[in-house]
Amino acid sequence: MKKGYKKVQIMILIMVLLLIIAGCRRTIGPEEVEDNQPPTEQEMTEEETQDIEEAPIEEGPLQFTLENQRQEEVTLSELKGKPIFLTFWVSWDEDSKEQLEVLHNLQRLLEEDVSFVGVNATTFETAEHKDILAYLEEQEYEFHIVFDDEGEVQDAYYVGSFPTTFLLDESGEVVQLFTTLMKEDKMIEALEPVLEKLLP
Repeated sequence: MKKGYKKVQIMILIMVLLLIIAGCRRTIGPEEVEDNQPPTEQEMTEEETQDIEEAPIEEGPLQFTLENQRQEEVTLSELKGKPIFLTFWVSWDEDSKEQLEVLHNLQRLLEEDVSFVGVNATTFETAEHKDILAYLEEQEYEFHIVFDDEGEVQDAYYVGSFPTTFLLDESGEVVQLFTTLMKEDKMIEALEPVLEKLLP
């Protein structure tokens, strides 16, 4: 009975969140970052943009410390204790920017229960750093967006397309991987079993 009650709680939470998202999702404004053509080797195939990979990664948590858009150091291990959505993105990709918008919407609803981190794949950028910072400031994102200046974090996570999003559980273990744009409803659906484990 107790387990069934937990599932009812989760379903009610998801339904409420989806209703709120439908009402509060904001429209993405004019582009502030110049849209340049991405490097040829980074062009995604149709299969990469259509398929969602959900295979768990067994190597364990991959830690890093990077500087965010406010020039603060962010250490991934310090965010443990609740689930984390970790998204790798670049400014020349429209899906990447829309994924940041999705994270923004979810962060406003779930900030007490979930952490959100955007990782800019700086070595694959075509825009100036100052222009990216100006874009982020205009969007008023409150979650951490860090800059992988050396490409070491991108390499460690084997990221080859953008956006790529990892769902980490409360212990920092990667439990799901998504290699395409994920909307709010799909991210909440992926989050459900992780949050269910944390319910009292």
